Amino acid sequence: MYTTECTACGRRICVHPELSQVELCSAECVLCGTRTFPAHPAAVMEQIGPRRVGGVYRSGYWEKEYTVLDVEPAAFDMPWAITVLFEDGIRRRHHTAWNARDSIVCQPSDIAAAPTIHGYP
Repeated sequence: MYTTECTACGRRICVHPELSQVELCSAECVLCGTRTFPAHPAAVMEQIGPRRVGGVYRSGYWEKEYTVLDVEPAAFDMPWAITVLFEDGIRRRHHTAWNARDSIVCQPSDIAAAPTIHGYP
């Protein structure tokens, strides 16, 4: 169990961690009825998955590669957000969780170590 606070009415409630990993992002406050609970940090990190700024990944759903431009663990308008640039030039900000169909093409540490025309950076 952990305690979280509704950002609308300020009341604190206890939440069972097994029920909150994903559902807390859309949970309604039982006292005021708004959907304003911040996501538990562990749930956010689980949903972001291995994605890091500068990394290149392949979406299993869209079947396209994309580069991560920004990761917001606590976005103002959603529980968390990620901004990506798809290989076809489309830029998108969303909070779609990492899933088993997604794959890592190149992590940022791999990019930094990649040789350039002048050798290693």
